[in-house]
Amino acid sequence: MNISKLNVFRNPNIGVFLFANNKIALVPPNVSKATRKTISDILQVDIMETTIAGMHIIGVLVAGNDKSILVPDIIKQEELDALNESLEGSIKIEMVKTKHTALGNLISANNSAAYISEIFENNIEKGLSNILQTPIFRKSYLGLPIVGSMIVANDKIAFIHPMITEAEALSISEELRVTPIHATVNEGVGFIKVGIVMNNSGILIGGTTTGQELVNITSAIS
Repeated sequence: MNISKLNVFRNPNIGVFLFANNKIALVPPNVSKATRKTISDILQVDIMETTIAGMHIIGVLVAGNDKSILVPDIIKQEELDALNESLEGSIKIEMVKTKHTALGNLISANNSAAYISEIFENNIEKGLSNILQTPIFRKSYLGLPIVGSMIVANDKIAFIHPMITEAEALSISEELRVTPIHATVNEGVGFIKVGIVMNNSGILIGGTTTGQELVNITSAIS
């Protein structure tokens, strides 16, 4: 598995700006060629440039797995059309109708299951399950509804907030079918999504992640 530190717009909070699965990486406009190359080389995916509702914070607004990419209903029609045209049906782009538009902070998904925030509307599970083709579990950790910010998973491992309990980690292991790893990034940030973007091929880590944090992360893939 490939691994590299990365900044986006000279910012180590790469998970704010990027979304990736095992087929594609979505990046905002004006990302440098060198950054795009690093993303493509490490994750072994094609790069697609987009905005969501005119904003660059793709990682905050987008979630999904290899079956479907979830976008909020504030997305502009021209953005949605461009995504569908570029992907040519290889991945479904599904607009989620909810007042909670920060899908990336509220959903953590891989190809085995998806965790969603408890703040979502009561009738949303069935639709998301059909779209992602996985079971759906409502979750909160530390009394916070931002499960997508606290767990980043591929199909083998999940990096999780350091204060998630061992019992909770066991559930993560069983439901997402992964090995959970407590970790921090970017000099002690436990909201792991901020500084990690990964798929089954590689891991991108925020540029201010310390040596010890990097050792902890790389040990999970050695």
